[in-house]
Amino acid sequence: MDIAYPLEAQVYLTRECNLRCEYCILTKKQLKELSLDEWKSVFSVLDSIGIKSVKLLGGEPTVKGWLEELIAFITNNTSIRCVLLSNSHFDEDRMNSLVAAGLWGYFASVDSILAQPITPGSSHTDIKAMDGYYMLHKFKEAGVQFLGANVVISSENILEIPETVKKLSDEGFWVNLCPIIWGIRNSETSFEYRAPDSQLKLTSEYVPKLREMALELLRMKRNGAKIIASESYIQGIPIFGVRQHWHCSRLSQLRVDADGSIMCCPDIRGIASKKYTVWSLKDLQKYRQLVTTDWLKDSKQCPGCYWSSIFLAEENLLKGRPDFWYLNS
Repeated sequence: MDIAYPLEAQVYLTRECNLRCEYCILTKKQLKELSLDEWKSVFSVLDSIGIKSVKLLGGEPTVKGWLEELIAFITNNTSIRCVLLSNSHFDEDRMNSLVAAGLWGYFASVDSILAQPITPGSSHTDIKAMDGYYMLHKFKEAGVQFLGANVVISSENILEIPETVKKLSDEGFWVNLCPIIWGIRNSETSFEYRAPDSQLKLTSEYVPKLREMALELLRMKRNGAKIIASESYIQGIPIFGVRQHWHCSRLSQLRVDADGSIMCCPDIRGIASKKYTVWSLKDLQKYRQLVTTDWLKDSKQCPGCYWSSIFLAEENLLKGRPDFWYLNS
């Protein structure tokens, strides 16, 4: 039997963060995190098992003072293309040091760019959106090759999404879309990741607005807008973004937690996290066991989601290419 192994990975360098956004409670679960030398070893393993692209995230990866040294190691010692995902709450001096380290790509969290200027009492979500928009332009000036924005669709910004996407695209930035992920995972092996009573939650009453939004985004994409999400993903937002019941069918993307363990997905630490670390994947029999058996056991715990990164990773796996294929298409 042919086995399709992941080509991409998302690596949670830390669960620490310098912001406290309403819809993220990831930082409430702390782990014994890896050292710089251990992370260098992790990336050597990822390179050896065929990972082509990695996104560094958290928490907030820039809270780690050694981040530049790690990026330089990845750039100079592996064939992995490395993208940083950040809330952008740092200054230009830090940006320049990241660029000098060899950063290949940068994604900021920009849920809206229509809320300027920041006013007293603004949420951390607003703050990171404005910081992200500003830093994308600074990274562009610095010559970073691959720049984009992660835009989370919630009940508060549905009507703003097409205009936000258009502005970002017109200014040369790729846009990744994802409906807000909600729901409580109650099993002992899972995280409580989103609050179901959040005012940001997408419910059935928002389906007409989501359909209208999706149609406009499809039109924009077909006319050349720099939207990463596939047409099939955009079409599914009014359904799966509300019901949160899409299920991945294969291990299409490795998820590495801050302690070096393997996660099934952003929501679930299950059999995989107890049984596998990145280093254990050097044993190809164990890697095969993860891909063909243990990941499936974990995934059966999940009631569903609509994470764009997993959806797109599955599409890319079927096409045999890493998630940055569109830059050369």
